[in-house]
Amino acid sequence: MNSRIRPGHATRDSHRSPRTGATALQILVIVATRIAVASTLTVSGCSSSSNPTAAPAPALAGNAEAQRQFRRLSQAWHTRRPEERNQLEGELRAFVQRYPVDDQTRLARTYLAWILIQKGELVEARRLIEKTRRGPTGTARDFSRVVESALLIEHGQPLEAIRILRQLQGKIIDPVERFLATEQLVIAALDANLYSEAMAYMVDWIEQANPRDRSAIRESIASRLRHMPQQYVERALDSLEPKTDDPDRTRNPQRYAHKVWLYQAVSKQLAHDALRDKDAQLAARVVDKNPSLAVGPESAELLRLAAGGEPPATIAGRTVGLLLSTSDETARRRSNEIATGFTATIGYVGDTLGSLQLTFEEETENPLDALAELSARGAALLVAGVTPSSARAAARYAERTRAPVLLLNPGEFESKYVFEVGVSVEQERRALADAFAKTGGGSLLPIDGDPTRCLPSALTTAPFPVAQWVQDGVGGLLFVAGPACVGPVIEQCLARDYHPWVGLGLDAQSTSTQYSNSAVLSAGRFPLGDADVPGLATFERQFGRKPTWFETLGRDVAQIALEVLSPLPEVRLDDAEKVSTYHGRIRQALIQYQSDELWSSTSARFGPDHKLIRKLTVNPR
Repeated sequence: MNSRIRPGHATRDSHRSPRTGATALQILVIVATRIAVASTLTVSGCSSSSNPTAAPAPALAGNAEAQRQFRRLSQAWHTRRPEERNQLEGELRAFVQRYPVDDQTRLARTYLAWILIQKGELVEARRLIEKTRRGPTGTARDFSRVVESALLIEHGQPLEAIRILRQLQGKIIDPVERFLATEQLVIAALDANLYSEAMAYMVDWIEQANPRDRSAIRESIASRLRHMPQQYVERALDSLEPKTDDPDRTRNPQRYAHKVWLYQAVSKQLAHDALRDKDAQLAARVVDKNPSLAVGPESAELLRLAAGGEPPATIAGRTVGLLLSTSDETARRRSNEIATGFTATIGYVGDTLGSLQLTFEEETENPLDALAELSARGAALLVAGVTPSSARAAARYAERTRAPVLLLNPGEFESKYVFEVGVSVEQERRALADAFAKTGGGSLLPIDGDPTRCLPSALTTAPFPVAQWVQDGVGGLLFVAGPACVGPVIEQCLARDYHPWVGLGLDAQSTSTQYSNSAVLSAGRFPLGDADVPGLATFERQFGRKPTWFETLGRDVAQIALEVLSPLPEVRLDDAEKVSTYHGRIRQALIQYQSDELWSSTSARFGPDHKLIRKLTVNPR
C-alpha cells in the first residue's frame, strides 16, 4: 500500500477515520441526516422565538453581500497553505447555510468537501459533492469532479479516479484547482500501481505548485520513489532523461529544471539502491546515465562499485585513442574515412610538431568497455562519436572519468570534458532547408540514405516512389546521411522527367553523380577546392582525389591532437591522481586551442560551449 502522506496534510492523516463497510456507512448517513434535521429545527425555533421580527438574509443569486464574502473566502482558500485551509471550515459552513442557492455556494461546497476529506469525514463530503455535481457545467462542477476523485481514492477505487482526472487534464483554469487535480492524479496512479504514468505527471505536479510549497512536493516525490518497485524507477532512468533538444529548455526553462530535478531524484534513488544491494551492474548503469551524479559522501563508493573490474586509466606518452564502429555499412565507411584522414595527417606532419601514437578499438554493444580499454592502454586523448550511441557513451565516460574527448558526432549528453568537432544532422538539415525555402519550389523531402535501401536488389524490388513525390508537389530532396542513395534517386527522377532541387549534406557530397539543380553544404574550407589549403595537395597526391567529409574530420582531430599534445611532456603514468592532473592539462589546452590549420573550420577554436566554431553555408554545386 502506498503512503498517502501529502505536503501539509499531516493533520489529515492524524485525524483520519478508518474505512468502514456498507453497514457502518448506512449508520453514518442516518446519524448525519438526523443531526442535520435537528440542527435545522433548533435554528428555526430559536430564530422565531428570540426575534420574531428578524427575517433571515435573502439567499438570492448575485447578492452583493454574498459576492463580497465569497471573494474573501476564495482568496483565503487560494492563498493559504494546504494545512491551513482546514481553518476555513466554519466560515464555509456559515456561508453555505446563509446563501444556500447563491451561484457561488456551489464552489463553496466543493471547498468545504475538500476540507472534510482531509479530515476523514467522507460521508458529508460525498453529500456535498453529489449536490454540486448535479448542477450546470462550469468551474464548480469541474472541481467537484476533482474532489470526487479524492473520495474514490479514499474508498480504494483509484482507477475510477484516474478515469475522471484524465478527462479534466488541460480543462481546469484555476491554478490551485489544477494543481490539486494533478496531485490526485499522481496519487491515484501510484495507488493503481501505474508507476510510469504517475512519474509522467510529477513534473506537472511540481510546476503547478505554489513556489513556497515546491520543496515539500519534491520531498514527497522523493519519498514515493523509495516505495516504488525498482524496475519502474530503472525504466524512468531512460524515459525521463533530459534531452538537449527538448523545447522546454529554451521556451520554458523552469519546467526543464523540474524535469532535470526529477531525473536527478530517480538517479539518486537508484544509486542508493545499488549501494544498499552492492549491485555493481546497477551502479554502472546509473553512473553511465548520469556521470555528474552527486550523492554526498557515497559518491566515491558508488564510482568504485560502478567500476567493478574496469582497468585503471594510464598515460603512455602522446597516445590518442580512437573508437571506431562496424555496426552497419555507414558506420564502417565513416570509421575507415576517419582513420584514413587521421593516419595520413600524422604521416604528413612527421616530427615537426611531435609524433603521436594511435590506438583504436571497435565499438561493441557497450561502448564504455571499449573506451575504458583505450584509457587503460594509455590514451591521453580520446576520439569517439562515429555513431550517435558512441557519442552519448563517450560524453558520459568523459564526465565520469574526467578524460578529455573529441566528439565526431555531437552527443545529447553535455560534459565539460567533451569538445565537439562534428556537425549534427539537425544542423545540416536546417541549413539546407533554409536555402531551399528561398527557392519557393514546393515542399522539401528528407531522404536518409539507408545503404541497404540503395542496393541494386532493393532498387529492383522496391523503387523510390517518384510518381508519388510528383503528385505531392515535392520540389526538393534532401540528402544528409550519406552518398549511397543520391545517384539511384536522381536516376529514377530523371527517368520520369522530374527535376527536383537536390540538397547535399556534408557526408553526401562524396557521390560521383553530377546534377545541375543541386546545392552543397559548406563547412569552413570544406568542400576543399583551394590549392592553398594546408596539406590538401599532399592528400590529393596520395589518394588521387579530394577528401570526404569524414576524412576531413579525421584529419582535423589529428591536427588538434598534434597541437595540443606536442607541448606536453611525454610521460608514462599509472597513478590515478597524476593521470587526472595530466588530463586536466589537456582539457585546458583544448579550451585555449586556436589555429588556422583546420579544414572544417576557418575559426579553428572552441566556443564557450566546447563546440568547434564554424559557419555553415549553402552554395550551388
